[in-house]
Amino acid sequence: MSVDAPDLRRIGPRLDALVAEVEAIADPRSRARARELVAVLLEVHGAGLARVLELVAETVADPGALFSRLSADELVAGLLVLHGLLPEPGPEPEPAGPAPAAATARAAGVPVRLRRGPR
Repeated sequence: MSVDAPDLRRIGPRLDALVAEVEAIADPRSRARARELVAVLLEVHGAGLARVLELVAETVADPGALFSRLSADELVAGLLVLHGLLPEPGPEPEPAGPAPAAATARAAGVPVRLRRGPR
């Protein structure tokens, strides 16, 4: 399955404009609520991506190769970096062997931070 990636050059300026609009909201309470909404959405998406990485690490034969491929994709890598799930570009060590999912992901250079809570 192939998904068309959005044009990041077009989306970046649009995001900047939306952030500027939120920051220009005169009512401090409304501005704070808008910021909180974005923060909560990012937290949920980040937790979901972390869980995806954990599940992938548990099921694929070579999670290091998969994480390398994910980090090479501009859109995916950007999301992972945004959520603190992938360090800034740099060398990634190969996993040392079978390990729990989070340890396997970390061995592949993905600093997974999972939060336990209701599923």
